[in-house]
Amino acid sequence: MNTIALYDRVCLTAPLSPKEFVAYFNDTVTELITTFGDKYVCDGEYTELVSANDGSNVYDMYSDAILNNIIFLKTGNADRKTDFLYKANKAYQYYWHKSIKKKQIRLRRIF
Repeated sequence: MNTIALYDRVCLTAPLSPKEFVAYFNDTVTELITTFGDKYVCDGEYTELVSANDGSNVYDMYSDAILNNIIFLKTGNADRKTDFLYKANKAYQYYWHKSIKKKQIRLRRIF
């Protein structure tokens, strides 16, 4: 995930310092991991962000959800939290379905 582009998008709505962004980003990803698990949120084990210029191993579909939660944490707008939950759930469903798709169950007939 390109975190500097995400930082720029957040700053358009709610200006914040890079240090605040990093703290909110790590809190949001930790919340996602505790809700959905490492397997469906990031590629491998999550490594915390140190600066806004660093890249992250969080899947790209979570970027809109993370954006909404960071804006919620900064402004307190409850609609952003609702959008975060909805978009995070949709991203989780996508990656869950993608992981299940590879594993097909074949039924056998027993006579």
